[in-house]
Amino acid sequence: MRAELALIESKLMTKEYLAGERLSAADLIIYPIIMQLNRAAASDRNNTHALAIYPLAQCFPRIADWASRMEKIPGYTNAYPPHWNPVRRLT
Repeated sequence: MRAELALIESKLMTKEYLAGERLSAADLIIYPIIMQLNRAAASDRNNTHALAIYPLAQCFPRIADWASRMEKIPGYTNAYPPHWNPVRRLT
């Protein structure tokens, strides 16, 4: 998992989005997966270092920046799961 996140992090060194400078299906598919991983890592307070991805902004700053861009997409708040706490925990 860390190797895949490192690959995504490296792609975001030169691009705004996963497939280039524009939002694509790749971003829309990968974003919820990464956020679910981040949510799981944040909620495992006794073992946060085992996954070594939390806090996301510290471990993978480019992914955290990309996630912030994703959250500015019009309609994002309408798609956010209502049972999740709306406060993101990237840091």
